[in-house]
Amino acid sequence: MDPELLKRMEQFDKFCGARFYGSGIQNTFNEYSSVENNISKSINGIKEFYSMNMLGDDYHLPYIFYQDILITYRDSIKKDPSVGDAILNSFFNDFFSTSNTLLYPKFESVAESVLAFNSCSTSNNYPLIMQISKKLMQSINEFINALLGFLIIGWRCANGKKYSINIFNNNYGSKLDEFKELTNGNDGIFYFIFRLGSNHLRNALAHDDIYFDQENMVVKYNDREKSFTMNTVDYMAILLMGATLPKAYQAALNTIYVINKGSQNDKNYIDSNILRLLNS
Repeated sequence: MDPELLKRMEQFDKFCGARFYGSGIQNTFNEYSSVENNISKSINGIKEFYSMNMLGDDYHLPYIFYQDILITYRDSIKKDPSVGDAILNSFFNDFFSTSNTLLYPKFESVAESVLAFNSCSTSNNYPLIMQISKKLMQSINEFINALLGFLIIGWRCANGKKYSINIFNNNYGSKLDEFKELTNGNDGIFYFIFRLGSNHLRNALAHDDIYFDQENMVVKYNDREKSFTMNTVDYMAILLMGATLPKAYQAALNTIYVINKGSQNDKNYIDSNILRLLNS
């Protein structure tokens, strides 16, 4: 592993990791670097994800995303083990023959933004809350953008289609469009990606062309010549659900790791429905 990346992870774990994900991000690095003494940490990561205290029925969204990552891995590794392995190692490693495509920096950005948002969300400082919310929303879309490259290649591979690593260089909007076509869009298993991810909103955030109308409880933003309006409740719902995606992604990697490296007793900690899913 790149020493600079390891140093960055260690610093994040020291100051933020445990508050964001229980045992801390460093455990994930340990899980992949030392099988003998860290399989239990992968199991703990899975258990922490299963016990996430989501409100009402909203829990099903991160859990569905968790399953979708596992399905992508399952189906792609059957067709091309190198692609499956690339998905498994996407947290720390670039897709082969690419640069700066690993997901850890995007994961870290979401985690830091979540912590910042949580620290001010109970205050009455509306301008501060909304300002920090912009950073969180942007980091969620950047995480989805980075992950889409791996997902598109995985799905193309699983369906016997050729893929190109140039997908990583495509813009966010074209990635969303291609993935929508591959997965049947709003009627497919990744439907919530298209509800949470927005190229227009990402562009507006990048150019700071977004306005929070507190009196009318709406969010207004512009992307070039197009103008959009979203009510604040929907905006906050996207934030809350989008912030769970990196945890679901990490839990999926932990699950694959335990299945590949763990004993039968270790695998008993995995939801039986997930084991059947991966063996189907």
